[in-house]
Amino acid sequence: MYGAHSVIAYTVHDDEALAAELDKLYCRYVLKGRIRVIKAVINKSLAEAPSKNT
Repeated sequence: MYGAHSVIAYTVHDDEALAAELDKLYCRYVLKGRIRVIKAVINKSLAEAPSKNT
């Protein structure tokens, strides 16, 4: 099982309504041009999820 998000929306459109809908679906919304943010989101999403036994 992997970490934070299975779907990441990477777009140039800054749309709060879209961000709210994606949040309901547990998707991450990242604005295009935010290189450090998209890199951090991808790394977090690919990291293994913490064990529920701890």
